[in-house]
Amino acid sequence: MTSLNLISVGAAVMLLSACGGGEVANLKNLELSKGGYDATLASEYKDFALYEANEMGDRRSADRFATKAMAAARGERPAPEELRRWNPPEETRDELMAARKRLLSSLNNTSPDHWPDATAKALSRFDCWVEQLDENFQPAHITACRNGFYQAMFDTENPLPTAFIAFFDLDKAVPRGDGADAAAGAIRKAISGETPATVGSIGEVHVLVGGYADRSGSRTYNYRLSLKRAQNVRDKLIGLGVPAGRIAIRAHGESQPLVETPDGIAELRNRRVEIRIDLVNRI
Repeated sequence: MTSLNLISVGAAVMLLSACGGGEVANLKNLELSKGGYDATLASEYKDFALYEANEMGDRRSADRFATKAMAAARGERPAPEELRRWNPPEETRDELMAARKRLLSSLNNTSPDHWPDATAKALSRFDCWVEQLDENFQPAHITACRNGFYQAMFDTENPLPTAFIAFFDLDKAVPRGDGADAAAGAIRKAISGETPATVGSIGEVHVLVGGYADRSGSRTYNYRLSLKRAQNVRDKLIGLGVPAGRIAIRAHGESQPLVETPDGIAELRNRRVEIRIDLVNRI
């Protein structure tokens, strides 16, 4: 576990406010490196600060987040906003405190190094959510920041591969290898990470199992074989603890090959099932 050097910018922003602010003006000279957690976070805060300054005319918030943008660009890794510095509605405080605790846990492990973009977005969306609740007059903005936070946290905690693939021997419908086993583990982990707030914001984890065949048989035969392969993988996932209601199947026959071949040619890479994990109602 790597503990980040999370800093509080509250004192700095209060001093700047007393002197008339002006931190937003410094953003034009802010140099951002390409890629990585610090650069992504600095860019996120820069955009937020400029929006508050130019679109909302909110100098206090603009200067605060401009300061955090510059701190992030220097690699100082600002901490999430402290709720005591803001005045969100009382009925939102429990959720915000739980969200902040969850975010700090992610920031204090390896998430910024392994999933820099998602982690940076989680932090910036949390701060946006707090700031918007403090103003509490733009419900669409509050919802967008809240949903963005939960989406980014889910992506940080449950990085989902594009697809797992199981391959098949010629004319067989029983998968070879452990593609389904690996997928089942990832799916169970993702489902276990769901919370009511996350589901309400970004939806549930669902799985699409797609069956394919090579071109060594007729189109009708290959369609039926691809369907059987998908059904068998679905059944295996269910046996490995994935809820049946989370799984949908599709049969593609010999269409959409990974490797283009003439008709009648057997090709292992086209005899496959792809297991795709995603969120329904994704924001």
